[in-house]
Amino acid sequence: MSTLPRTLSNLRKVGIKDYFKQMLYIVRTRWVEYAKHDYDAAQVDPGWHAWLAYMVDKPPTQDGLLQTKARSAIPNYTGTRSAFKTYNTLYLVYDS
Repeated sequence: MSTLPRTLSNLRKVGIKDYFKQMLYIVRTRWVEYAKHDYDAAQVDPGWHAWLAYMVDKPPTQDGLLQTKARSAIPNYTGTRSAFKTYNTLYLVYDS
């Protein structure tokens, strides 16, 4: 249980914006804070995703089965000009 002096100390330490951000997330116990602003959820490693989604109890740093080598992040281009588009192999002839 937090006391008033501890709450005020935290408010002074992190600032008002981050304090309210913490208060919004206080009901959640696991979340991601990305280092860069241009984040993509596809950049979360599978082991960490399993931990965030409550599939496992231990984070990958403590669970030997979930420890993997660093993988290269594959960017998600959905909704951009670089998104995957299928190639049409059907030849259509239109009569005019």
